[in-house]
Order: sequence, then C-alpha cells, then structure tokens
Amino acid sequence: TPNGTTGATTTPTSTPTPELVTFTATGEALESRPPLITTASGTVFETPGHGAWDFNDAGVFVVTLVALVQPAPTSTATTPAAQTLGTETVSLQLSANPSDGTLTGTFTSQTRDVTGTVTSSEQGTVQGARILAQTPTATGSSTSAPTTVFGNMPAATTSVFGAQPTP
Repeated sequence: TPNGTTGATTTPTSTPTPELVTFTATGEALESRPPLITTASGTVFETPGHGAWDFNDAGVFVVTLVALVQPAPTSTATTPAAQTLGTETVSLQLSANPSDGTLTGTFTSQTRDVTGTVTSSEQGTVQGARILAQTPTATGSSTSAPTTVFGNMPAATTSVFGAQPTP
C-alpha cells in the first residue's frame, strides 16, 4: 500500500512548482506547496491540499486533493483575508516505479468559486521521488546542547513511512 512522502514537481507551464505529497497507509493524501499563487485576477493564498488516493479499476494510482483558496495576506477591507474565495481540486493519475521510488504522471486542476462555478482549469505533468531518511553528515564538533527536533512523536506517526505505491 502507498505510504510515505514524495517530493514532486508539477509542470503546467514553463515554471515547475515544487510540492510535497504524503500518502498514508489508510488512503489519505496531504500536499504542501508554495502558498501564494499568482492568477489572472491577482495573487491568492492556498491552504495545503487534503484528499485521498486509491487504485482505480484499471490498477492506475489516482489521487484527489482539495485546497481552500483565500485572498492573499495583502487583502483589502472589501476582501478580508479570512474569506474563502473557493476551492482548487487537483486530480492526479500516476505511475509508480518501486525500484527507484519515483512517480510520474499527469494532473488536472479546477478552481471553483464559492457557488461551485469553475473559474479556471489547467493540465500538466508531475514527477517526483520518494524522500528517504538520511544519516546526518558530520560537520565538525559542536559545543551546544543536543536539540530535540521532533519532541514526543506518537508511535502512530511512524506508519507514514513505508513502501512506495504499487498496484
């Protein structure tokens, strides 16, 4: 079953967008990318995407992610920053290569306003590689006290790391 985090790049135009996507063993998907998006109407803020993954009847790895679209932090009194302008739904169709931990495929994106009307859509390609744990590189001696980076992580979070998606 797919689980783990993949660093991905989507390419709808000549400027690829870096993203991180985490697939859980129970079928959820979480996505992070740069939050400020420039559109024809101006700059907007998008929340991280939340969604699900599955294999369709043909055995193809499919993912759907939904993010909220809000005004950019420089919003005006007529468009307060907390107002939701709509949603973006991204659908991906991916092929996984378990031998090297890569994903490749295509995506479609539809942005809808709060009434559900499609305001924009786009298609493109996506490619990514699984993020693997690495041993830190020694860079010399340190005189500072050790730092706890993750604190008291619950044992359940370790289930996020696992096998690369395969049908």
